[in-house]
Amino acid sequence: MNKNDIWQIVQIFDTDGTYIPESAIVTGETKEFYYTTEEISCKDREKVVRRNEWKSSMMNKLLKLSDIKGISYKCYFMSSNLDHALYNKQNLTDEEKELYSIKFYEMFEGHEKLFIKYLESDVVNGCPDSFPASWKYIKEELHSLERHSNLHIYFKENPYL
Repeated sequence: MNKNDIWQIVQIFDTDGTYIPESAIVTGETKEFYYTTEEISCKDREKVVRRNEWKSSMMNKLLKLSDIKGISYKCYFMSSNLDHALYNKQNLTDEEKELYSIKFYEMFEGHEKLFIKYLESDVVNGCPDSFPASWKYIKEELHSLERHSNLHIYFKENPYL
């Protein structure tokens, strides 16, 4: 493969509640991060704070890119993560993630246009249809913990579909 074979690099982020205010990060019972649509809890609250600072700075840096080594680059999001956005489930185990992904694949295999309609009807949830506005929206309030995606914009803007 050579560089001219690549039309665009598309990256999809899990927002993981990265942009929430620190007041929505609480000390919880478990060592692992536990997500709700209103807060993130963890035994080590500062671990979440540090992760959010690092991850938001990385995502913000990547958002400024329009290309990588001359290849068009765009980044989209699933909030709070892919499981939450696509299946409306948070805090799944690895086994549950595998089961849901298989069911999801089977539901949309050969029905790609139906997937786009699903994104627009079930996952967008009030996220603006403009790329810049969608990123502004997800950075506000608790939106990066709520169920949203801006991936539908990719399909609206992609000239090859």
